[in-house]
Amino acid sequence: MMRQIVLWNGCWVFEFYDRHGRLRRRLPFPNGLTTVGGNYLADTGFRGTAQSSTWYVGLISATSFTALAVADTMAAHTGWTESQAYSEAVRQTWSADAASGGIITNSTKAVFSMNADATIRGAFLTSSNTKGGTTCTLFCTGQADTDQVMSSGESLKVVYTGELVSG
Repeated sequence: MMRQIVLWNGCWVFEFYDRHGRLRRRLPFPNGLTTVGGNYLADTGFRGTAQSSTWYVGLISATSFTALAVADTMAAHTGWTESQAYSEAVRQTWSADAASGGIITNSTKAVFSMNADATIRGAFLTSSNTKGGTTCTLFCTGQADTDQVMSSGESLKVVYTGELVSG
């Protein structure tokens, strides 16, 4: 019998814009699927569990950051905190395009307008738009290799791409 392993492979891309709207740099970094996120995929795909029709991008603060963990949930993630240093009232919508070839992404970027100086370490995808909300599904997280310093007035545009890979 042939055994096949299916993996969720993801990538985040941060685009940093100065206060004049000029692109300063792009930063890609890898994704980490949480156990809760994997359970979500299995339950909605094979058991008919209700799906979340909309997903949201949140930012991970570098302040007191220690690590991401596969066991992280929105209610319990001791290695990091959520950054709320942006002027939008809610987490930004991840507007996914239709999947093709096992790949799904958002060509319409999630945009965060920084309203305070902040240092960002990564991002996460969740089922609630509530800033600081904890009663929702944490699908995945990702961390940049280094802290990303941002100033008030700058903006951050975020793309998340996920891919099912068989091997």
